[in-house]
Amino acid sequence: VVFGAVSVPPRALLDALAHLFSGEPLTMQETLVVDVRLPRVVLAVFVGGALAVAGAIYQALFGNPLADPYILGVSSGAGLGATIAFVLTSALGLSAARWGIVPLFAFVAGLLTIALVAKLGSAKGRLGPVSLLLAGVAISYTLAAITAFIMVLTHEQMSAIVYWNMGGLNRASWPYIAVTAPVVLAGGLTAGFFARDLDLMLLGDERAGHLGLDTKRFTKVALSLATLLTASAVA
Repeated sequence: VVFGAVSVPPRALLDALAHLFSGEPLTMQETLVVDVRLPRVVLAVFVGGALAVAGAIYQALFGNPLADPYILGVSSGAGLGATIAFVLTSALGLSAARWGIVPLFAFVAGLLTIALVAKLGSAKGRLGPVSLLLAGVAISYTLAAITAFIMVLTHEQMSAIVYWNMGGLNRASWPYIAVTAPVVLAGGLTAGFFARDLDLMLLGDERAGHLGLDTKRFTKVALSLATLLTASAVA
C-alpha cells in the first residue's frame, strides 16, 4: 500500500485507517491510501485466493497437479461469457446493471466450459488426466478465438473489451470488493469444509467410493464451487 508513484510513509497508512474509523476528514495522501491503493491490494488478495482455491479443487478432482482454471479452459469460458455480457449491456443500454450481469454470464459460461472439457476428456465414464488437459487446452484456444471474433464484430467497443480482458486492478474499488469478497469467502470456507472429501478424491474415484464418498455427486458440487470462484475472479 505504501509503494507507488507517490511515496507514502507507513505512518500515513495508520493515520488514514485511524481517521477513517473515527470519521475525521482525510487528507489527500490519506485519500490516496484508502480509496485507491488499499482497494487494489485487498481485491488482489481475494482474486489470488479465489484462483488458488479453485486450482486446488481441480487438482484434487482430476488427480493432476497441472489442472488449473487456465489450462482447463474455465477462465477462457468465463472471459467469453463476460465479454458477451459486456457487449449485450452496452447494446441494450444496461451499463448500470453490468456489475450483476457480467459475473452471472461469466459463471454460466465457465460452468458450461468445464462440463464440455470433462465430457471430451472422459472415456467410458472416467476422466483421463492427459486427455482432460488436452481437451482443456483445445477448448481454451477455441473460446479465445470466439472472443476475438466477437471483438471484431463489435469493433467500436474493441478497445474497451481488450482492455478489460487484459485484466488489472487499477479500477478496483470498495463496491467491487463488496461483490467479490462474500463469494470468495463463502467459497473458501466451503472448500475447507470439503477438505476430507477432496483428500479422498486424490485416492481415485474407486477407492474414494469404497470409503463412502458419492464421487459423482461430489464432483458436480466441487466443479460448481471451483467454477464459481474462477468466474468471480475473472469478472
